[in-house]
Amino acid sequence: MQLEQVKDDIILLRPAYGPEGDSTELWTREGVIVDRRSIRSVKKALARLYAIDLPAQGEQVARIIDRQTVLPFYLPPDRVFIPFKMRTPICANDRCCGYADVNFVDTIGHKDGHTQLVLKDGRTLDLFCTSATAAQTICLGQKLSSALQAQPGQNEEEVITQAVLLLLKKLQQLDLVINKFMNA
Repeated sequence: MQLEQVKDDIILLRPAYGPEGDSTELWTREGVIVDRRSIRSVKKALARLYAIDLPAQGEQVARIIDRQTVLPFYLPPDRVFIPFKMRTPICANDRCCGYADVNFVDTIGHKDGHTQLVLKDGRTLDLFCTSATAAQTICLGQKLSSALQAQPGQNEEEVITQAVLLLLKKLQQLDLVINKFMNA
């Protein structure tokens, strides 16, 4: 299955080790799909599909959440993916962080001494961090999501004003048509 076909349904990106090396599990609303590319390559491919400049977005996100290390990223319209350590690295430069859509995160749980990410659909995922770190990451994701929603190009009053002006223009055009019809 192609990334393009599931891009809007992805709720979690998880790094995995496959037979050919690094791969990525794409958790969707319907199940799990494995992409043979590394998580870094999949993230870049997703950004390309949405025409997103990840380095520029990273600078913006770093300013908003006041953090410089592993950063969340977002996809339109309101999908913020937050980073979690999802595996233990086995070599240098091994990507161990995956990303979960903050809108699909339910809570943090525990099982057999492991911190778990609990998704709203009931699926769970072991994390390789403390509960406090996971909770902090979720808070950062919610902060970013709120900041992005508060940053539209126009505020609510401007949108309403533009809608009213458009309505008035259309009413004036309708009035002209009615006057022409009545005077004919």
